[in-house]
Order: sequence, then C-alpha cells, then structure tokens
Amino acid sequence: MGFEMLISKSAKKEIDTAYLFYLDRSLRIADKFIHEIYKYILEIQSNPTQFRDVRKKYKVCIVNRYPFHIYYFIDRRKVIVVSVFHTSRKPKRKFET
Repeated sequence: MGFEMLISKSAKKEIDTAYLFYLDRSLRIADKFIHEIYKYILEIQSNPTQFRDVRKKYKVCIVNRYPFHIYYFIDRRKVIVVSVFHTSRKPKRKFET
C-alpha cells in the first residue's frame, strides 16, 4: 500500500518561483529542474522513511543537481511536503508555511 503525496501551497509556490528563475536562463534548465524535483518527490512517496530526520517529525531529501532540499513529514499514510527550500535562504524559514 503506497503513501498519498500532498504538496503544501507554499512548497508549490517555491517550486514555481524556482522554475521561473531557471526559465529566465533556459527552458532546458527549467525543465530539468522540474523533472529533478518531481523525481525526488516520487522517490519520497515510494519510500518516505529512507531520508534522514531533521527536526521532530520532519525529514529532508537533498536534491543532488540543484541547491534545494525537500522537507516533509509523514502523517499515517500521507506524505506532506512543506518546503522545497533553496539552500541559500535563511534556515529558520524552511519550516514556515
């Protein structure tokens, strides 16, 4: 039985903002970015416990090709992505929704 994946509005906004940033540089780079983010989101969905704990109930998945971390938590059979966080931002903001 798989996990249901939910992406918060703030995480979607972070993805959209990053996509537009890369799109200003190149359509190819922007498309690769989206592909990479959703590849990791699907990996999280298929096995959410594989990534390390970072704070209380939160886990982090580090995106290898881009400077982003995906923060999420597990609630029963749901995985909720709370942030797709650029690593140059202030760390305290990664858990703000």
